[in-house]
Amino acid sequence: MVHQLVIDDLLIDMDISLIRRLNLKAVCENAVRMGLARNVTEFCRLNDVDPSYVSQLMNGHRNIAEKSARKLEEKFGLKHGDLDQPDLNFSSDSKQIGENSHKNIEIAKQIGYQINRWVPVKAYSKMGIDGFFTDMGFEGGAGDGYVPSLTAGPNAYAVKGTGGSMHPAIRDGWYAVCDPDAQPTPTEYVQVNLADGRKTIKEYISKTSDMLILQSVSTGERLTFELREIESITAIIDIVPPSRHMPQIPVMTIKNM
Repeated sequence: MVHQLVIDDLLIDMDISLIRRLNLKAVCENAVRMGLARNVTEFCRLNDVDPSYVSQLMNGHRNIAEKSARKLEEKFGLKHGDLDQPDLNFSSDSKQIGENSHKNIEIAKQIGYQINRWVPVKAYSKMGIDGFFTDMGFEGGAGDGYVPSLTAGPNAYAVKGTGGSMHPAIRDGWYAVCDPDAQPTPTEYVQVNLADGRKTIKEYISKTSDMLILQSVSTGERLTFELREIESITAIIDIVPPSRHMPQIPVMTIKNM
């Protein structure tokens, strides 16, 4: 059965892969929120699960197959079939997380809250002709509303692009959703912060022990940086048009059909 949900009059089909992914995110993020682990990576390791594998699943880079779903349920102390439930309340019968943990799982997170995660817009970027920019904060440091992202992690943020140097990937006024917890993936976009204060959005090609290789979005030119020049590399998981921007997080209604 295909479930559907309505968000601000936008109808979205929920297949089993999406349901499992959103439920997995709900489990991991709520465990961190409850203080059962400092972050998702630690939560995975406490349960003997590869954090990079879980990151790929949560960000949609890999599908959660039947066998994988059942294995994850076992590792995280869920009941058989829990990850397949579109209206799931996560709970468990006081199973401990990992052999060295004395905290019980008490996860109560309705899937409806996780379906359409709203990411805060923290800054805007005036992109120069060369593709480099410096993030500019909004007045008062309060940000500028929210944009939706189905795959955003708890630390994701959005940057509003200005200027035409990233066209057509990021048009003037569109938003790039940056997720520090997501794994950068070859051929996808990343925001790279340089040690000299400049920032740029490029296509991620590869990284070696001492070099980072990127590709220009607009020209296709290959760019090479020494890792000592790089402060951070952040995966861009969504590019959102201005029409989806909201000044406040809207009320969400879910319908199962």
